[in-house]
Amino acid sequence: MHDNDGDEISTLYVIDGDLTVHGPATFQNWDSNTALYVTGAVSVRDLTCVSHGKLFVGGSLTVENQLFTDLADAGHLVVHGPVSARVWIEAAGRGAIHFPDVPEARLIGGPGNPYFGDTATAEPLDEAVLPDLADRGRLVRAALDHRPLLR
Repeated sequence: MHDNDGDEISTLYVIDGDLTVHGPATFQNWDSNTALYVTGAVSVRDLTCVSHGKLFVGGSLTVENQLFTDLADAGHLVVHGPVSARVWIEAAGRGAIHFPDVPEARLIGGPGNPYFGDTATAEPLDEAVLPDLADRGRLVRAALDHRPLLR
């Protein structure tokens, strides 16, 4: 789902039930309030949520491989059920990310990340990603293209 700055109408899309995506999914908005609310569970291979993207999940979120978040202050990723992923790369430390618990996943993020909690062990972002992606802008572009990010 992608919405652009200047779009006149912001929309709420609702899926009443579960959503399965057999591939990657991206939620990215720029200065827009368009959102997706799935009342049931979401299952996806890779999930990228950036900028002002808004995804609300009433059930569980299962990410087969990589969850990548780089939300701005207006971005939301809210999940009411359990969250699982092989790896969670959290690049921004901003936005509104709400999970019942920190997922059992390989956690990668910047120092002082507010979403991993005080007791979680997280790898530093600059040590875990490919050297040519150490710049955050390049990292986000690679995530949006669903390219490999990790060393």
